[in-house]
Amino acid sequence: MKGTAVYSLSNFLGKGNIILAFMDNGRDSDMLKKLISGTMGKIPGKNNIWFNITYSGGHAVIEAVSGGLDMRYRTLKTNIPKIYTMPCYPSVLIMDRAGVVQFIYAGYSPTVIGDISNWLEKNR
Repeated sequence: MKGTAVYSLSNFLGKGNIILAFMDNGRDSDMLKKLISGTMGKIPGKNNIWFNITYSGGHAVIEAVSGGLDMRYRTLKTNIPKIYTMPCYPSVLIMDRAGVVQFIYAGYSPTVIGDISNWLEKNR
């Protein structure tokens, strides 16, 4: 949601890669958030749309951190489809323009942003 407009992932199909970073309030997720905020401008592909989804208790906060959306929304965790249940946090999922999942990065590493950037560069 942004203002009175309601969005779903299907609104972004065909516009670029959709990147979903699923996090919790753990240390590894905090470290990933810091990496994301410090390197977002260096991620290859100007049409990528990156969302952080942070779980805390029974809620999820969804933030668009790229794509010019300036969107932040808090919802119940149960409103996130079960298909997006990740094995660990943080986890990053990349969908192509057609909405097909092409890449999953589970866990934290100091190289996570570089690894994602390399994948995006090779798969433009």
